[in-house]
Amino acid sequence: MKKISFQKQRGISLWGVMGLVVAAVVVLWLAIKVAPEYLESSSVDTCLKDAYAASNFASNNRVDDLKTSFNQCLQNNAIYEQSGYEIKPQGKTAILEWKRQLPMFGNASLLLEFSARAPE
Repeated sequence: MKKISFQKQRGISLWGVMGLVVAAVVVLWLAIKVAPEYLESSSVDTCLKDAYAASNFASNNRVDDLKTSFNQCLQNNAIYEQSGYEIKPQGKTAILEWKRQLPMFGNASLLLEFSARAPE
């Protein structure tokens, strides 16, 4: 006769390990795709604040001077994607909004929306 063991199984199965590996790879892949955009957004935010100070926007409210200063700062910081930035004046504040669309796989993409404000 066979002895019946009532001890519970311990550990994780092979399918569980494979599921964890797949989940970790997906999270890592997403982080690799998105992280450069967030790093660039901090540089763009800094450029807006520097351009705001350099163009003296608070006193003269000239958006053209601010845009020229901003584009020069983008070139100095080696940010090559210079289209899609929309600077909106709001009183003595400049608001910058832009979007980035990242292709993921097939016809799926990820849309990131950023905004920056100067002064702050």
